Amino acid sequence: MVAVALTAVGVLSSIFFKRENREPIIITSYAPLEKMSIDDLIARSELVVIGRVDTVYPSRWNTSDGNLPDNVTVETISSDTIIFTDISFHISEILKGKTEQSQIRVRTFGGEVKQDRLIVSGEPSLIPGQTYLLFLFPNTGLTSEIEPGHFLVTGAIQGAYQISGDKAISVSDEWLLQDLVDYIRKFSQ
Repeated sequence: MVAVALTAVGVLSSIFFKRENREPIIITSYAPLEKMSIDDLIARSELVVIGRVDTVYPSRWNTSDGNLPDNVTVETISSDTIIFTDISFHISEILKGKTEQSQIRVRTFGGEVKQDRLIVSGEPSLIPGQTYLLFLFPNTGLTSEIEPGHFLVTGAIQGAYQISGDKAISVSDEWLLQDLVDYIRKFSQ
């Protein structure tokens, strides 16, 4: 009876706590970013919006099932196999461009899938519940066919301005929010 109970615990453990059959893959990617001015961000963006991050979806690999095979190693992984993270963004105001949707999907590169991690320097980290002004363009690259219709942040981290009170703050500059909104609208005419 004890052997049966131990076997049942072993089977349940393997179902609920599946162990990975390979070493974790951890990749850190450093890519130089083209420095973009506010004029560059506006000109290269199809959509400029203010809104709130609603949901950050679980990260996934850009494979058919979102995972990697057990036999992959950091040495054998293809250079075009990456982790991405999708974010549901609720638009409260459109400053440039048009969309019929009040909710859009924004994609960032990097994230964590099971024991694997991809860290991409320069990618924005958007926080649920936080308000941002985002400069966006449609994804036509490596992950564009996976749930099509999403956007990427123009200039990576440079195109994400966190809204804090009456300020819009990015990694490279800070504006009074209303001044930035007025500037974008004037530039976009």
